[in-house]
Amino acid sequence: MPIIEIICLANSRKHSGRCIAGLRTDGNGWMRPVSILPEGILQERHYTLTDDSEAQLLDVIRIPFDKPRPQPHHPEDWQIRPDTWELSTRTLTKEHIACLKANLTYGPELLGNAEDRILYPASAHGSITESSLALVQPENLHFHVKARKNGEKQVRVLFELGGADYNLAITDLEWEPRLKSQEIGIYTLDDFGISPFDTPLLTISLSEPLLSEVAGENRCYKLVAALFLAPTGWNPEVEAIEEPPIPEPTPVPAKRAAKRKSEEVIAPSETTEPLIRVAVAGAAGRMGREVVRAVLEAEGMSLALAIDHQNVGADAGELVGCPRANVPIIEDLESALKLIEVDVLVDFTLPDSVFKNLQIALANGVSPVVGTTGLSSEQLERIDALAKEKGIGAFVAPNFAIGAVLMMEFAAQAAKYMPDVEIIELHHEKKLDSPSGTALLTAQKIVEARTQAPTPLPTNTVEKIAGARGATFGDIPVHSVRLQGFVASQEVLFGGLGQTLTIRHDSLDRRSFMPGVVLSVRKVRALEGLVVGLEKLLV
Repeated sequence: MPIIEIICLANSRKHSGRCIAGLRTDGNGWMRPVSILPEGILQERHYTLTDDSEAQLLDVIRIPFDKPRPQPHHPEDWQIRPDTWELSTRTLTKEHIACLKANLTYGPELLGNAEDRILYPASAHGSITESSLALVQPENLHFHVKARKNGEKQVRVLFELGGADYNLAITDLEWEPRLKSQEIGIYTLDDFGISPFDTPLLTISLSEPLLSEVAGENRCYKLVAALFLAPTGWNPEVEAIEEPPIPEPTPVPAKRAAKRKSEEVIAPSETTEPLIRVAVAGAAGRMGREVVRAVLEAEGMSLALAIDHQNVGADAGELVGCPRANVPIIEDLESALKLIEVDVLVDFTLPDSVFKNLQIALANGVSPVVGTTGLSSEQLERIDALAKEKGIGAFVAPNFAIGAVLMMEFAAQAAKYMPDVEIIELHHEKKLDSPSGTALLTAQKIVEARTQAPTPLPTNTVEKIAGARGATFGDIPVHSVRLQGFVASQEVLFGGLGQTLTIRHDSLDRRSFMPGVVLSVRKVRALEGLVVGLEKLLV
């Protein structure tokens, strides 16, 4: 499991994440760091360096790798370890520049031919291509900004290499949006204020295989993964006669926290709390989407993982109607936690999967916050034991709505004076378990709070239909309703001589649960062992 130093020469968008690649400083060619996420995409936590800045083009960085993971179209792929990348330098030496020049491709062929694509290598008996990355010094470089049929803009980089003409799409994080902001037309570097004394360089990368609707075959397109100016020392004879530029202040590396908050001045004596890294299991479900949105909008939190078997590969932010979060939905929680650092797992999955998820989280030192009901008392005891063994907290709540917690507390108070009670809980038609966890917890609190026995019912009562009087918890009838139109509602009906008392709570929208979820995420790491019930965190 080596730590390998590379010169970063590609920093481009790739689906919901990023692609980074570079040349090894030991002279052993190209490397492309990849994660275990779909198509190996990298997220912010991967390419954030020890000084909290992001890896940039021409940075020399040291990356902890796990093992080679070559693909037919990407033989340079290496799987990364979860450790933080380290910045070696942002100033290239003569040796670094010599390494770049030694790896220049002069054309006319570029990555196998002089076209804008190659056939997917797997179609040629699964053979691996010689290379999927190339560094070039183009001639006659210019840009074409044009309109697609749907009205969106497309940008192409046009250049010559060894006498061959190339016309390639660009995915460079800086230049692609910069060009798309221009009007339709042809542009040169001079239009962007770049001196003719500067030397542009391009990093070309093969795309993932794409099926051609016309030819019916997989193709890997050549993309401009980076456009940058050659470093100082590239053309010493030109630089010697050029007037030295006025030095500009070195920019302070951007902090991750600053991306999620509006700009603010922090006094030197103040410190900022680290972001709580949150994973959401069941992220594509009804409740899971609300949790994803709440985490993205909460101060002091970052979305680290989104787990689900639905919508795999979709960006979690875009899926819930928020800006792109660069967090794709993936299926394998266990593998992801070994690679991506997470503090808290919020689980809104199904009763048959939640217990396994909690065991995986606790085994990796991640504190779970659980909204899935249906855990048995034996399973809760096991969660408590695992959490205490790791010295961390775990939290389970039958209901995260503050009003529902107050409803249960009020019912417990009323039970001291009115022992005769029944519970009706009403939920949407897709809720799988019944009675609800909230109803069971309410009944338990009532039983514990009573100071008098309830009025006995006649012994000769008859149920014309089995279950007409509902299920019972102790001696409290509990009735479950499952109908479209409801989210989560519950009535606790007390009866006495000549009077009734109804305590009711309605969640009209799933957003009603989010303040409780956010509160639990903030507080669970201060717990040790298992705590059940949101009311425990409100005191």
